[in-house]
Amino acid sequence: MSNSVDTHLTPEQLVDAADAVHDASIVLHLDACAACRAQVSELRETMASVMVEDAGVPEPSPLFWNHFQQRVVEAVEAERRSENFITRLARSLRPAILVPAAAALVVAVAVLVTNDSRRSHVVPTVPAQASLRTMTGDEAAAAASRELLRDSMEEDPSLQLIADLAVDVDWSAADAEGLAPDGSAEHAV
Repeated sequence: MSNSVDTHLTPEQLVDAADAVHDASIVLHLDACAACRAQVSELRETMASVMVEDAGVPEPSPLFWNHFQQRVVEAVEAERRSENFITRLARSLRPAILVPAAAALVVAVAVLVTNDSRRSHVVPTVPAQASLRTMTGDEAAAAASRELLRDSMEEDPSLQLIADLAVDVDWSAADAEGLAPDGSAEHAV
């Protein structure tokens, strides 16, 4: 800041001067500026009068703060007791709990709906043992495969999804697409 009288001290600098903070630029300005000296003088008088007024206010009893704390605790407890059940429940259920619970609910509903739709795609049952004798080798193998698949799908619903997706794929098409490489079980079948 310049030492010019045209530029006066900022309020912060005036407070520093009243508190006797020694800054060379402030001291130089106060030597040259009567208006700022008057403001610093008024500020010092005001601060002194506040100190005298504060001196007349007695300190509270040491027990005041303990009693004050107890009154605050009692007021908070009284407010909690006066709240209804729904308000307490809503306050206790935080978004950190609600969001994962809602996500789990959505996943559970999706799994149930998906499992119900998969159950509607039932694999045909295996014919009775007597009729297996009348089937050709390929038909008997296909019937046995369907029985194994049905049992497996009851244990693992994801197999039903695979069966639904592969319903239109025959062995020659799978081999042609490279899904049954030489030496694999699929190639052997």
